[in-house]
Amino acid sequence: MQTRKGMGNSHADLLSGFDWNSVDTVVDIGGGHGTTSMDIVKNTVSTRCVVQDLPNVIEGAKEPVSPELDNRISFMGHDFFMEQPVKEADVYFFRWILHDWSDDRASLILRNLIPALKSGANIVLQEMIMPEPGTMPFFHEKNLR
Repeated sequence: MQTRKGMGNSHADLLSGFDWNSVDTVVDIGGGHGTTSMDIVKNTVSTRCVVQDLPNVIEGAKEPVSPELDNRISFMGHDFFMEQPVKEADVYFFRWILHDWSDDRASLILRNLIPALKSGANIVLQEMIMPEPGTMPFFHEKNLR
């Protein structure tokens, strides 16, 4: 497991913290409109990304993909509380997903990957550790939670 000091929430931190060129297929779970996947694809030679989010989010995401990235990014409606449909990808990636859920729900999200995992697959998390409630100003805490 690799961790980085500081906020670690930028795409630059993400791109430098893992060798994305070493993998063929990334599943960006809860990937919204694919902004992070677009940066991964732009900064790699041949990595392909499957962006997953709820169907209504994915419908709004298909437009902004540039033609040169279109063959390396695809979009798929998926609820991460259900079994992962993309089997044997090299990386299953979560960016700012698990901290929003209780331990039980976060555990369920991760367990739903098990049937899809191949030997040597990576689960990459770009997350934050939430501070204890009441330890920071209300405005900042409200934005985090």
